[in-house]
Amino acid sequence: MRREVRIETGSLARDEREPLEGLVRDSGFFELPAKFRSPAKGADYFFWSITVEDGDRRHTVEASQPSLPDGLRLLVRELSRYLAAG
Repeated sequence: MRREVRIETGSLARDEREPLEGLVRDSGFFELPAKFRSPAKGADYFFWSITVEDGDRRHTVEASQPSLPDGLRLLVRELSRYLAAG
């Protein structure tokens, strides 16, 4: 099952926008590699494809749940809230 959410931070209230933008910044999102390899095969993992656009910058990161680095894991947790509400 594929689920998708698009978040336009410019349309969010400041108290929602700033933490989300902070997580993108703190994760070093634009410096992360495009793909993280899964540590093991055969297991059913959640798979994430996250694209962030900021002005003329655009970057996509793909990772399975166990391969998420800590900073990206915090961003995914926050984005999951939007998926649940959507």
